[in-house]
Amino acid sequence: MVVMRYPEQARGIRPFIRAAVLLIATAVLLAGCKTTALMAPAGDYIYWGNGADPSVVHKLRTSDLVEVGSLTLPSPPAASAGALSPDGSIGYVVNSAGANGTITKIRLSDMTTLAQVPFGVTEGNAMVITPDGSYLYIAAADGTISEFRTSDLVVTRTLTVSGNQFALHTATIAPDGSYAYFGNSTGVRSVVKVRLADLVVVGTAPMPAPATDIWTAVISPDGQYGYYTISPNPTSIVKVRLADMTVVSTAPLSIAIPASTVISPDGQYAYVMDNANPAVLLTIRLADLVETRSETTALDGSSGWSTISPDGQFAYLGNENGATLRVRLATAANLVVTRAGSGTGTVSSSPSGIDCGATCTRSYLNYQSVTLAATAAKGSTFTGWTGSCTGAAATCTLAMSEARSVTATFSQPANAFSAKTPTISTTNSTIAITTVLQLPGPGIAKVSTTGAARKRSTLCSTTKTAKRAGTYTLTCLIGKRARTALSRGALRLTLATTFAPTGGSAKTTTRSLVLPRTPLTASKPAAPVTG
Repeated sequence: MVVMRYPEQARGIRPFIRAAVLLIATAVLLAGCKTTALMAPAGDYIYWGNGADPSVVHKLRTSDLVEVGSLTLPSPPAASAGALSPDGSIGYVVNSAGANGTITKIRLSDMTTLAQVPFGVTEGNAMVITPDGSYLYIAAADGTISEFRTSDLVVTRTLTVSGNQFALHTATIAPDGSYAYFGNSTGVRSVVKVRLADLVVVGTAPMPAPATDIWTAVISPDGQYGYYTISPNPTSIVKVRLADMTVVSTAPLSIAIPASTVISPDGQYAYVMDNANPAVLLTIRLADLVETRSETTALDGSSGWSTISPDGQFAYLGNENGATLRVRLATAANLVVTRAGSGTGTVSSSPSGIDCGATCTRSYLNYQSVTLAATAAKGSTFTGWTGSCTGAAATCTLAMSEARSVTATFSQPANAFSAKTPTISTTNSTIAITTVLQLPGPGIAKVSTTGAARKRSTLCSTTKTAKRAGTYTLTCLIGKRARTALSRGALRLTLATTFAPTGGSAKTTTRSLVLPRTPLTASKPAAPVTG
């Protein structure tokens, strides 16, 4: 879980998702000052801290927005940054003002302090935690980045970011934990890329002039891009390609000062809340940084924070005064995919979720687009879509604004069939060759064997009438002469399989078989053959 620490007017954390903002519930918590907030991985609790003296971390139950626990931190005030362990059982809070702050390790089930150590540097402004929960990285106002081992809160390494008067105040971390990205609030506004393996700065992205503040920072779920809001007016959002720390695009925003920014789990949208009263929530399409929606909320956005439920359907907005809103951001809609027809094949989706050969259902958020791809199996053909998708193209894209139902039809020729490699069993006088057929419908199936004993002749033949599609087993029985020949050496045979569908034309396939030498015995169990 990543927490971003912003300039004095703004704080914020983690992704949340787009859609019309509908007020669901409100709650007023204890009044505070500076705020930071985190959502539990299970989505059942929010932990937020204010900057009163003493500073308090509050545990808020998301189902009814009732406070169910709290923990008072030591002075000095300002719960300025926090992080959660990957399983959500442990919380870490930096409580700092000046150079006398502390880091508190909290057991969240009962809001109990497990450990508390001095922070030792000037104002810990931002914190990130590695995906495995082993280390914390805390960025400070004096330009230092401190690595803390979470097991005992011991500082294991320290990096001082030099040049351009760095005073660090935003932090994000790559999904794989390989790099962290820190923004500054003094000098030339820039974002630095730090390789965490050796705690070395490996890249810098200066913000477009005349940036005076980097307000908020989020990173795409795939770790490819970082998004930063900057001022002065017009406030802008900046997209940075993190591989080479290149600014790839910038776009103005219709607000003056961002209080928090979050990003949708699929990386399609960012949501920026300002610090006005009432607060405005913007929806930004990240593909082109276009502002697609502006919503006025019922919240004072001063020093605001935001977070999202794990399913992406609800967002929670709060401010320094303890007011909290729950807003509905998206609803879930089911996509049902059914396979039909005489043929076989699979249907997959992007984003992932659908991967089925028969019938499957997946829930998507109502702002998402889903592309379905039909792939026919060998011997079959994809003939088209019906339902919410139409046409014969192999792919179809759906807007999940409502529940959708799609049927993918696969066909195969009426005389198409499959035959499995047979097995052989013998007595002293016979050879039995068994063939398993998968037939597409009613008709007549025939298996015959030719070859052996100095001349090519039909050694056996058998037929079966199929009344419906299904699996059928045919056994072709060869007589004593061939059995005697098999006792002297291997036999090379040709197996012909024919299926004549009712009212259709017949189809024949042939295969060569090699039967290994089998001495005469009382009986011989089934054995595999080649061919």
